[in-house]
Amino acid sequence: MIRNLRTSEGGFTIMELIIVLTVAVAITASALAVFNGRIPRTRFESSVNDLASKIESTMSEISSGYYPNTGVDCSVGSSGRVQISSGSTEQGENSECIFIGSLVKFGRDTGSQGSSCSPSSTGNCDVVRFYTLVGARADSSGEPYENINDANPGINEALSQDYIIPYGTFITKVEVGGDEDSVVGLAKTFGTSLSSNGDLEGASTSELLKLTTTTTLGNNDSNFETVFTNAGGPGGSKFASINPSQGVLVCLASPGTNQFATIEFGRSGATGAVERFIQEGSPAAGC
Repeated sequence: MIRNLRTSEGGFTIMELIIVLTVAVAITASALAVFNGRIPRTRFESSVNDLASKIESTMSEISSGYYPNTGVDCSVGSSGRVQISSGSTEQGENSECIFIGSLVKFGRDTGSQGSSCSPSSTGNCDVVRFYTLVGARADSSGEPYENINDANPGINEALSQDYIIPYGTFITKVEVGGDEDSVVGLAKTFGTSLSSNGDLEGASTSELLKLTTTTTLGNNDSNFETVFTNAGGPGGSKFASINPSQGVLVCLASPGTNQFATIEFGRSGATGAVERFIQEGSPAAGC
């Protein structure tokens, strides 16, 4: 005798329940696959936007005259070079030094601690170091310097901050003023006088500067700090102005998806304008 598999009127047969459950599982699995595939893309976009925002905020702080008030001892040696070390002296109490802006170094080399940052080895290519630029306030006669090269700025790890790009997004290339490089200076335009707390007066704009000596991704940090601080001198040429039409180009790639991005700033002299572009399939033009 054939039994009716319905347990009650209006219910479902076992076969119908199996079909419904199978369809539900398939739909859920499909949705999870789409969702999981979207997560890395969303993270990449977020990491690019985070880095662009960090650059924007740094440029805005320089234009407004804000500098980190970290305790630091600063003096100027007989050669005219600044000597910086960690200490207890606050910004406005460094009578020999002025705070000029920021030096941004893309990628780092940890030496024996890890792999280098390079296009073929992406270890540590997810790090951007922001140095505070500190320069001499005045010449030996007490006359304030009126350009950045005369002030001969220096850097020190005591006045630096490492920014790690989220989710493993890494830098593949940097161009500064049309040349492949890894360091750019963000400085407040020199005025003709100094305020009592060591800020530059007489100017409210900032400018982009490139080093006269080209650097590459993977420069050893400690060696770079020494070479940069000891280079140039009063009347020297540590920095050069960037061609405004070229600005700065930062190329990035995703570690887990076929996504690429660029961050561009400083084009047409608009130091505060930071643009970001994200695409899939192949690196953007120029990268």
